[in-house]
Amino acid sequence: MAIPKKRPNEKKASPPVLSQEFFIANHADVFSCVTIVILLGMMIPMTNWIAVPFVALTSNVTTQEELQEDPGRVIEYSYGIKDACAVVFYAMVCIIVHQIIQEYVIDKLTRRLHLSKLRTSRFAESAQLVCFYIITLVWSVDLAIFRNYLSNFKGLWENYPHARMAFPEKFFCILQIAHWIHTYAELYLQKVKKEDYLNRLTYQTANLLVVLAAYLTNFHRLLVVLLLVESVVQLVFHSAKLAHYMDKNRIAAYLFNAYNAVFVIARFLTVGLTGYILLVALKPTQISVVDRQTGNFNTPLVKIAAFAAIVVLNFFMLGRFLMFHLRRRRERTEAAAQRRKQAADRRGKSSTHRSESSSDGEYAENSPRAANSAAGRTRKTVKAE
Repeated sequence: MAIPKKRPNEKKASPPVLSQEFFIANHADVFSCVTIVILLGMMIPMTNWIAVPFVALTSNVTTQEELQEDPGRVIEYSYGIKDACAVVFYAMVCIIVHQIIQEYVIDKLTRRLHLSKLRTSRFAESAQLVCFYIITLVWSVDLAIFRNYLSNFKGLWENYPHARMAFPEKFFCILQIAHWIHTYAELYLQKVKKEDYLNRLTYQTANLLVVLAAYLTNFHRLLVVLLLVESVVQLVFHSAKLAHYMDKNRIAAYLFNAYNAVFVIARFLTVGLTGYILLVALKPTQISVVDRQTGNFNTPLVKIAAFAAIVVLNFFMLGRFLMFHLRRRRERTEAAAQRRKQAADRRGKSSTHRSESSSDGEYAENSPRAANSAAGRTRKTVKAE
């Protein structure tokens, strides 16, 4: 029985509207509709009070008296329960932006490069993180300049607690939290393989907990500097991976070597900077019990726990880094030994072949047939004479 051929103009059947496949294929459009509904809700007086916490930053702590005294004063914020609404809204925005970059930039590049399915997934992940860490690096440098951390390093711990944040600082923290929350949804939306779940969940959870803990304990100034350092490391690393997947091996080698140096420096710099600020710089003003009213978490227990978490996290990363390079060095040594053994085997076979050839030649020269031929040539020579 002949199998009917598929017509070239025949379109693939679209999945049902409320099915899982339909939601995954059109998730950016779905979330875009939700965000538009929230934005429209801000324009309607009846729903304005519901929609505003999702879009605008809340917990404004600047009073009218302060604005009257200083009309040019920067509006300052604290954190509150309504920040969860903003995190949800901007997590949806991150999902939309993620899909836009994926569809209009990354997919076009992967089609030109003709990558395998595994390499396409790795390339897309690194490309998304390169975009994210570029934004993080630029924004954290801008905040460091805005707060004069580069010229006045003591501003990282002076006048703690830093319960008041300017709009760029709070928005930076909200977007950081929203980004790492949206990565959990991307595991489902991008159909990530189950064997990759553990590594990604570990990486995402570690970043989310660090950002969230620093935000809730008013150590966001230290967070900005740590993210600045980490964004440089991750930007170099994922740029090297992109160059490797694009077969730019020479550029990838330079970037991987730079990453190896920057990674180790960043780990010790992160631990040293955190330890100095928490255990040394803030020690003269520390208190015994957390003061939630003023947002003061400068207690020995909180600082030791935070520093211990940073130490464990960084040395865990450093341990994995060292284990990877030791394993790679062992594999290279074994591969070199295997190549030397194969070369020795080839030389042995060639020498055996030459010895057999030489022995066959000697036998041919000393054989009776060769002797008769030589005698015949001698008689011919004598007759000719």
